[in-house]
Amino acid sequence: MTGRIKDLSVDRHGKTILTLEINERQAAETLYDELNLCEKCEISVKKWRDKRSQDSNSYAWVLLGKLGAKLKIAPEIVYREMVKDVGDNYEIVPVRADAVERFCAAWRKNGIGWLTDTFPSKWHGYVNVMTYYGSSTYTTEQMSRLIDMIVEECKAQGIETRPPEEIEAMMKFWEERTK
Repeated sequence: MTGRIKDLSVDRHGKTILTLEINERQAAETLYDELNLCEKCEISVKKWRDKRSQDSNSYAWVLLGKLGAKLKIAPEIVYREMVKDVGDNYEIVPVRADAVERFCAAWRKNGIGWLTDTFPSKWHGYVNVMTYYGSSTYTTEQMSRLIDMIVEECKAQGIETRPPEEIEAMMKFWEERTK
């Protein structure tokens, strides 16, 4: 849902009240119906950011196709390796050891770049799962880092890319839209 913070106040018992103005009425009503009787809810509100541009995504896949052809591997494989290097595109989730395989399989069904890695947890009976998000969720900054990595790899392989100023202009245009 999208919207804005409307008001902040304190009631007579000292409890903080945050009022939100929601743009999607139906979704807000559904959420209210589902959660209004809960004693405690987890709440998350964050600053709106436009997603990366379709132009930048299309350009990334053109280059990934060229890289894949040059390296004689599927473009998806090149993409998956680079997703792990973007940074700020993952969460670490402790999962019960007996549910890790099922959890990872379900996560990967979200898309090509939705990857998982596992490592030991300090909690007995749990495994930490590093869940990487695919580029369909990336902000302009994350997509810019991914395209920079792809362009650098293309250059290293002797593959022609758009001129740097054209790439920069493309990314700058979308960066301006997110401010």
